[in-house]
Amino acid sequence: MKIISGNMKTVVHSNLALLFVIFCILSTVISCNKQQQVESKQGFSDQALAYYKTGIACQSQNEDSSFYYYEKALKYSSSHDTDTLKPFILFRIAALHFKAFNYKEALELFDSAMVEAKHFKNFVVVTNCLNELSNLELDLNNIEQSRLYLEQALQTAEQYQLNLQIGVTLGNLANLETNSDSAIKIMKRAISTLKNIKGAEMEYCTILANMANNTSESGKAIKLYNEAIAIAEKGRFSEILIGAYNNLACTYLKNNKMEDAEICLRDHAIPIAFKTANTDWLSTVYESYA
Repeated sequence: MKIISGNMKTVVHSNLALLFVIFCILSTVISCNKQQQVESKQGFSDQALAYYKTGIACQSQNEDSSFYYYEKALKYSSSHDTDTLKPFILFRIAALHFKAFNYKEALELFDSAMVEAKHFKNFVVVTNCLNELSNLELDLNNIEQSRLYLEQALQTAEQYQLNLQIGVTLGNLANLETNSDSAIKIMKRAISTLKNIKGAEMEYCTILANMANNTSESGKAIKLYNEAIAIAEKGRFSEILIGAYNNLACTYLKNNKMEDAEICLRDHAIPIAFKTANTDWLSTVYESYA
């Protein structure tokens, strides 16, 4: 057996101590690096959310600014693969392109949003994308493709029990019906689904107004328009208000109620369109007023 001298033992012990210190330092550095990575990812996620919320807040007033903030949000969200905000951001950007009639960009972005949403099992965004793709195809007069998207959306919404999306999809399916009775039947099912959902007031009163548009009996139509207007005024849904007041005025005109029609347009539809700078509706309500 080889004997180790006392001096040799001291050296060995010193080396072991040094190695232990180095190991502790390295462990601390690795731990700090991991913590920094976690904090960095969290920081990116927080920044993405902040930009996203800012984009939503300014969308009704300035869509160009909104687009800028969504793009910034997407940049931070894309910096790591686990950020579940990305499908929502892509959906918002796609919707802005769609509104600007940039159909090619909108189509690609809605597809990308769906891919991301499916990855995170976010079937709310999936069904929302399918509904918007249906609207896009409807704009392009591709009725059957529009219907196919809605059928997919309804199937997905029912599978995952997404009542808000079920109601919205039913409302959109009703709009494709050429028979008013069939459309109203589907709308009633949509309204029944939406009426008890908190936060679904906009969708609910939109379908009420559409049902009024499809109702041949003036008395029932007027009642439905007024119900939709009451909800829209409470929720400050300006576009629904303008459309409902305009169509209510047209119904009054058909029944020779000129004064009531004038009040709808002069005191409500036109001022709201001016206030919200809704040029699309402004030309329509002026035409009705003439």
